[in-house]
Amino acid sequence: MTHKKTGWLNKLKSAIRVAILRVTRTPEKVDRSGAAWCSFDKTRRHLAAEKLSLRGKIQIGTDMLLHPDAVKRAISYARSSKAGGKGPRCAIVAFSDIHGNLGQQMQWGDFWVKQALTEAITSLGGIVVEPFMQPDVMIHLFGGYYDLPPAREHVLWIHSHPEKLAPQFLRSYDRTYCISRMECDSLAKAGVTCTWLPMATGKRAFRTVGKIREEVVFVGNALPTMDGHRRIVDDMLQVLAKKPDIKFSVWGGLYRDLPPEIHMGDYLPYYELDHLYAHSAIVLNDHRPEMRERSFINPRILDVIAAGGFVVSDKNTAINDIFGDAVPQYSDAEELAAIIKTYLGHPELRMERMQPARTIVAEYTWQRVAATLMGKDCGGQL
Repeated sequence: MTHKKTGWLNKLKSAIRVAILRVTRTPEKVDRSGAAWCSFDKTRRHLAAEKLSLRGKIQIGTDMLLHPDAVKRAISYARSSKAGGKGPRCAIVAFSDIHGNLGQQMQWGDFWVKQALTEAITSLGGIVVEPFMQPDVMIHLFGGYYDLPPAREHVLWIHSHPEKLAPQFLRSYDRTYCISRMECDSLAKAGVTCTWLPMATGKRAFRTVGKIREEVVFVGNALPTMDGHRRIVDDMLQVLAKKPDIKFSVWGGLYRDLPPEIHMGDYLPYYELDHLYAHSAIVLNDHRPEMRERSFINPRILDVIAAGGFVVSDKNTAINDIFGDAVPQYSDAEELAAIIKTYLGHPELRMERMQPARTIVAEYTWQRVAATLMGKDCGGQL
């Protein structure tokens, strides 16, 4: 018994000595390298709960003695997470989150969807917090299934990978949205209530485009299922075999046997895409087979049009649903060659053909998507 009392007494003396040292020396650094970070992170997580538990209070009190700077900073972070907006506290999870390499995440489309939604939610007065902070609305950008953290409402937006959908999992969400009308109808037949919520774009046209620097361009990796190839690139290579004077440029990785004069690099930064789109005569677009078959539109189409570029795509009924016949579509290499010949030789036709699409795409903003996912009235329906 005496031994136990002595042990607790020694711990108390040690804590007092540490507290005195904290007051008399320079402030501690809160980084990921040691105990201070652990105190900061634990305090932040305890404060994220709707009600602070007794265990949490004891933990924070203990850490306040040992690492006061870390705890004070965590408290400041917790307060700031509840300030700055009048809207709901939202968290966003995306499939790219599972990748530990941030450089690789930036090459995934849903990474940029998450960034755009974060900005849009904030602009509407909402607050974007981390998933563990028990948000009001947990927004899941579908790319695979998650064991989602607690939230008052779980919202799913299906914008890609329809081949992974399983109705029995979708029923666990409070609200479900999808960019494909066809998929919404299909899910309804399976007993899942799903609302059409189309893709958006944050790209905007350059005030002064200047000289067109590229003729025909494509940005995208080769598909692993095609052994270093991609159909739209192969189709364009067939066009070049008959029209070698056309300049064709490709940015993307995983390609095999792509001529070096065509392959411009494995990666083009996201923030340079709108510049490329605006300064190219024709931007090619395609869809993965599972996306095309289930009428999911590639957001690249919206980005190219919004940036002031001219896009030619493979056939997809989703394009007609939104843009009618304003976006040229092709079925095979021969049809692609005819389209390219027409629009390379007649710049005025490119402007005329794409103008209706530019008017339409102006309505497809991230603010509209964010407002719907947050559960706010966005003022009208598309």
